[in-house]
Amino acid sequence: MNIQKIFLLIMLLLTICTPIVYAEVDLSESLSSDDEDAFDEILEPVMNIYNFMKYIATVVAAMVLIVAGIVFIVSG
Repeated sequence: MNIQKIFLLIMLLLTICTPIVYAEVDLSESLSSDDEDAFDEILEPVMNIYNFMKYIATVVAAMVLIVAGIVFIVSG
């Protein structure tokens, strides 16, 4: 019974790892202009959210600095 579990575990790991091993991607070739345009179109909403989060982080940091300055001045 124990050998069967070990064998099943080995077969499961081999089944999971096989697609990872054979998924070879050539990163040395450059993107075509069509592919680059497609990626830019896909990433446009992500970049909008990223820029919005940068803006929010800047506003929060400015508010923290203002509060810290006021606390420093008031503390005497």
